[in-house]
Amino acid sequence: MAASALAGYLVLGRAAGDVYPLSTFSMYAGLPPSSGSRIGVRDLTGLVQEVTVFDAFHCDAALDGGSRFCAGAGVYTIDYADREAFAYVASHPGEASAGEDVDVVRRIFRFTPGSDEPVATDCVITHCQARRR
Repeated sequence: MAASALAGYLVLGRAAGDVYPLSTFSMYAGLPPSSGSRIGVRDLTGLVQEVTVFDAFHCDAALDGGSRFCAGAGVYTIDYADREAFAYVASHPGEASAGEDVDVVRRIFRFTPGSDEPVATDCVITHCQARRR
């Protein structure tokens, strides 16, 4: 009985495509990305933190380009997370002398098979003055 129920579920799942609860879960079928990235703020010591650690941003360039910043071939981005980070910076403006020198960066993590640690590199999007919260 259980075997025939499972067989029926599998047949219906294949026929229906990606419709829950009969989904084939194709999102898990591909290879995992070999990189990941996140927008952050890097201070003069090199520490990268979430943009929400700072406010009163006064930047050299506007952050209105979405995920195109430093997102070349092979760099995995999460568009909505990038938009949220850029929107936070834009919605927390400040004066040029209001804080410390920081860079808004895309930290890119590259994953290498057989290695436990990703290799992290920073791509500078713009230079800012910002105040720690």
